[in-house]
Amino acid sequence: MIRRLAALSFAAPLFALPALADDVSPRQAASGALESAATRPEGAPRLFDGGGGRASITAIPRTQFEALSRARRPSRPGLVASPSPASQASTLAQAAAMAREAIRKDSYEVSMPGKPGLRRITTAGSRQYKSLWTRDASFAGFGLLGEPGGTATVHDVLGCLFDRENAAGQLPRRQGSASNALTFLRSFLGLKVPAPKSLRSADYDGTLGPPQLDATALPIILAAAYDGSTGDKGFLARYYPAIKKSLGFLSSQAGADGLIRQKGGSDWKDMTRRSGRVAYTNALYYKAQESLASLAREAGDPATAKSAAAGAAKTKAAINAVLWDEQRGFYKDSDRFPGFSPDGNLIAVIFGVADSRQSGRVLDHLQALMGRSGLPLPALDGSYPPGYASSWTRISGLSHYQDEDIWPWEGNLLAVAAAQSGRTELARESLGRVAAQAVRDGAFREVYDPRGSQPVRTWDYRAEPDFLWSAGTYLWAYRQIGRPGAAAH
Repeated sequence: MIRRLAALSFAAPLFALPALADDVSPRQAASGALESAATRPEGAPRLFDGGGGRASITAIPRTQFEALSRARRPSRPGLVASPSPASQASTLAQAAAMAREAIRKDSYEVSMPGKPGLRRITTAGSRQYKSLWTRDASFAGFGLLGEPGGTATVHDVLGCLFDRENAAGQLPRRQGSASNALTFLRSFLGLKVPAPKSLRSADYDGTLGPPQLDATALPIILAAAYDGSTGDKGFLARYYPAIKKSLGFLSSQAGADGLIRQKGGSDWKDMTRRSGRVAYTNALYYKAQESLASLAREAGDPATAKSAAAGAAKTKAAINAVLWDEQRGFYKDSDRFPGFSPDGNLIAVIFGVADSRQSGRVLDHLQALMGRSGLPLPALDGSYPPGYASSWTRISGLSHYQDEDIWPWEGNLLAVAAAQSGRTELARESLGRVAAQAVRDGAFREVYDPRGSQPVRTWDYRAEPDFLWSAGTYLWAYRQIGRPGAAAH
């Protein structure tokens, strides 16, 4: 506690503490304060254009990308031994029980301003992330739909999201009892973050400023999965107009080619400035359009069903034309950075952007990456160029938080993708490694350091325990490995 106070005192000029409002975090304030003073090393290639006073990433030539990949921080494979075939089933089942317990810890009944009664939500973790984080709850929702009582929780979570839609159709990235800044500050000082009781606070845009586009796309996809699982006509009648409006917000971000062009920090890599036409975001946009088409048919809205289906086909074709790298056999991270990022490739396979041939090549690449990393999977095969990570992540010792560091939820999605493609052995290997790590640590953790076997920990940050995104996607994958070739939600 004393060391944290001393560190806070040292860093006080960076925080702009008067900005502790609902939509500004200390990290955001620090990032903004420091970026204006950032300079590139002498002789380094210029990776930014300075338009508008905010640095933005320009396209990275492939030769430069390859040099950056070769120079990446060395990692140590084999974070945890994969269980033997004899013990794998037991380990997988033990981890599934742990995942259910983690979700139980992350579940709360809360009130919502202006709405009667209580709703059951899932928070992103049990320590500092005791808020309803949209993307975490949405990914976890695919796992909850197969669990006893899970559909009721998904119903309530979706209701909280679509009831909080803003005038533009954008959904909140986070809701809680207090602002994100205050919650973070309590955790930073070692104070207990209280359980949420009311979703009084909501924020929509990300830490670096832009809208969080996946936080609007994912609930549309989950809503279609919920509808397909339950046939809940009351839910569809109540929320169909809001779902349709949300897709309109996403479409307003897309260009004439059917692809969204985003600013840095617009998706789950919210502390990283990847920008342009990003594979992850556009694969979700494709699936959101396809999901609305399905819901529109259910709602008796054939015109919207037709236009959404046509939009989905256009986006899918554009992703494959712009982002698929035929020579290397995977989807590029973005049209500005040609590296291999598992997130967009996994989503493309799971949600049908990739055909069977492309899926096989992507899975081969993911299998090789898992072999090098040990625990699946790092957020990027290599490192982003200097300047992609925000100033605050660099100060915090988290420069590789969203590239080299390892996120178990992506290992879970590898198991889902492999199972759907009929590659059961790969699915079990990936999920088995995630399970063994969770059992060893006694919890589903957020993120791991690739240089060792421990969850990330720096002077001001510790990987979240009972991480909803890891636990929920584990259950999704655990269900999938029992039925290879099954279609995705």
